[in-house]
Amino acid sequence: MKRALRILAWTGGIILVLVALVTVAAFLFPWNWLRGPLDRRISDALGRGVAVDGPLSVHLGETLRIVADDVRIANTPWGSQPNMVQMKRFVIAIYLPALLKGRTVLPLLQLDEPDFDLEKNAKGEANWRFANPEAKAIKAATVPKKRTQVPIIEHLVVQHGRLTYKDPTNKIDFSSQVSTALGVAPEHQQLRLEGHGTFAAEPFHLTIDGGSILALRNKSQPYPVRIEARIGQTDGGVDGTVTQPLQLAGFDLAMHLAGNDMAEVFPIFGIPLPHTAPYSLQGRLAKQGNTWSFHDFAGRVGGSDLSGNVSLTQSKPRSKLTATVRSRTLDVKDLSGLLGIKPGHEQEATPPGRVLPNVPFNLDKLRAMDMDIHFTGERVLAPHLPMSDLKVAMKIDDGLAHIDLLSLDLARGDVAGSITLDGRKPQPTAEFRLKLSQIKLHDFLKATPFANETAGTMAGRVDLTGSGDSTAEIIGHSSGRLSIFMAGGSISDLIVRLIGLDVSKALGLIATKDKPVGVRCLVTDLDVHDGLATVSPMVLDTTVSDVTGKGRLNLADETLHLQLAGHPKQPSLFKVHSDVLVGGSFKHPSVGLNPAELGAQGAAAAALGALLTPFAAVLPFIDLGLGKNSPCRQLIEQAKTGSPPSSPPNQPD
Repeated sequence: MKRALRILAWTGGIILVLVALVTVAAFLFPWNWLRGPLDRRISDALGRGVAVDGPLSVHLGETLRIVADDVRIANTPWGSQPNMVQMKRFVIAIYLPALLKGRTVLPLLQLDEPDFDLEKNAKGEANWRFANPEAKAIKAATVPKKRTQVPIIEHLVVQHGRLTYKDPTNKIDFSSQVSTALGVAPEHQQLRLEGHGTFAAEPFHLTIDGGSILALRNKSQPYPVRIEARIGQTDGGVDGTVTQPLQLAGFDLAMHLAGNDMAEVFPIFGIPLPHTAPYSLQGRLAKQGNTWSFHDFAGRVGGSDLSGNVSLTQSKPRSKLTATVRSRTLDVKDLSGLLGIKPGHEQEATPPGRVLPNVPFNLDKLRAMDMDIHFTGERVLAPHLPMSDLKVAMKIDDGLAHIDLLSLDLARGDVAGSITLDGRKPQPTAEFRLKLSQIKLHDFLKATPFANETAGTMAGRVDLTGSGDSTAEIIGHSSGRLSIFMAGGSISDLIVRLIGLDVSKALGLIATKDKPVGVRCLVTDLDVHDGLATVSPMVLDTTVSDVTGKGRLNLADETLHLQLAGHPKQPSLFKVHSDVLVGGSFKHPSVGLNPAELGAQGAAAAALGALLTPFAAVLPFIDLGLGKNSPCRQLIEQAKTGSPPSSPPNQPD
């Protein structure tokens, strides 16, 4: 027993002596001698030069305190600055009893005048990624994966910090001030980052406010965050909490976004939105896996209200945007961005004297992201176009855009069909497949003096395919067919006012307020080949006269070359002097008489029979929806059998 006690006493004495020696050594040891070996060891581990150029001191005790001055970490060889990190002073205090139990408690972490120069090169390589296997192992062992693994930092002090970030691929050059806002207690400390610079060559300002480090590791409470940013004319921000901040998941954030043009978000978020009028949207931001969602949003874009849900799934080789959007009142001017035209700049997008926009398609946007969008517009505001109930489904897959016009109520009629734009090749191609049925002419003119005396039901079809770098080029090089029908109704003195009395005389169309001209049938068929639309045929059959036409429309230069001839059904007081020539351009047409030619005054029935016979083949091409007793259908059917067209009374609208 005595021997055992003696051994125990000797052991205890030795431990006490060792503790005393270490304590004395801690105060007397020249720690600066370790700077060289320490620098070399850390540099070898990271594969990057690390140095402490100033004094290094260590204070031993229950809390280990290390102070290093003039610390720096070298940049990569391609970096724009010599150092990636440098700071005037680095102070860390480690509570040793907690460390022995596997917990990291830092009573103090202080960074004085730290400079962080972070950047990417043209290849997308980042200077903060270390290639050494040992560095990767250190990162895997030290970077927390759970909130509870975040070190307990009782006091985090960042004084006069600076952070810069450069990314030439995305044209980002950002510089910010980093500091901690100290509260009355450690749990109330906040981290703030505020800075400015350029983003996509636009002025950039960013402010980030986050909770304390203690709040970051408290898994029972969501982590508070507030971000406000302005890039060019685009303002945005989020305010709320995150339950899994280290994994960037579990968001409960209110988000707002406003600006002059939605197209400006493309370089920011990579979302290829069209040009728009000024907008303002508010909603909730969430994230699940690789999918971000902006849900239950509402706001305005130009004169239109918008609401719905949008989600963005990040994936390779392209991300995908899925959206369901509604508008109770849609201003049709706000749709001009789909043609690449910025609202309010329509004249700039169209060459002088032209109608079709000639803005080049942005193929980079078309190929940047896949999309699946469903849009509904309940009420549509369009000058002189009574429209409502617009439903559109748009899909973009690897640069191939397909737009289905599911429904559009136009003048109590229907418009349906599809538009396809293939941007997978250097020069895009497009297909237009549209059908119009039961369109009421009266509705187009209800705000004019002619509404009560003008009626009729119209139908038509567009079937065109073309290629080019803009809408004007595609239409100007298209091939296919355009057809327009009108049956029933009447024309008042509209014709006289539009083309002049002499022209009306020439065509045998004299309308008065007492006796409108009844319209039995209007038929126009255009055979389009490489932008040249040939009229075959054009017939206007009224109760007093038939008008036939021939000629062409040049869709490339937007010019008209038409010749109209009148065929009175009864002897008229007005002699037909000549044919009527329609020329000029789509934007500025000209109508006049051709004194060099005598007007053809052949039998109206014969003229109709000759012209309508080839047109009978077009009838299956379009669903007139006018009924078997329609005068227009009767004319075509009679032309097919070769019998002379009769003149039944007009059918009511």
